[in-house]
Amino acid sequence: MRSELETLIHKDSQNSARDFKSPVFVDTEDLVDLKRLMNHVKGSFAFILLLTPKILSRPWCLLEIVIARRNSRPIVPVLLVRAGPKFEFEFNDKDFFERLHNDQIISGGAEGRKLLESNGIQLEEVADAIRATSQQIALPFSPHGTEQVRKAEMKDILKRCLQVTQVALSEHEDQPLSRRLSWRSSGK
Repeated sequence: MRSELETLIHKDSQNSARDFKSPVFVDTEDLVDLKRLMNHVKGSFAFILLLTPKILSRPWCLLEIVIARRNSRPIVPVLLVRAGPKFEFEFNDKDFFERLHNDQIISGGAEGRKLLESNGIQLEEVADAIRATSQQIALPFSPHGTEQVRKAEMKDILKRCLQVTQVALSEHEDQPLSRRLSWRSSGK
């Protein structure tokens, strides 16, 4: 997915990210520590959230979602489409949030919650971020689909990222360009 996104970005002469050394950050490939992870999320124009079966149980993924929301980074949910019922993302319901608050969702239970809390994140903020993200329409991505299907889906994902980024940046339009760019890196 990373290489396909980077290829699309580099081919688009209108995309300012094409000049970045690394226009796409993937936490599983680039993760060194949580502070660095949080800084990458804060410095992102858009945050693509891959809706995989265990995504909402992983403390570091929940941390990313909250940090993105806290710093007004647009979140683009992407539903991974794979064959087989064991790989289906389960959309949350009232029971999910009760189990979240009872340490039954986050990996490690109370230890997972403590990891979030040690980074200044409470479960209610996690629940709010998940609810807000769940209200968006997820785009599909079929990693095992044909090349043509994957390219079309990647174009849709990139298009959504560009749309939500333009909206977010326009909210800071009254500020000089240097301030808008610092919004990207500072989280303000």
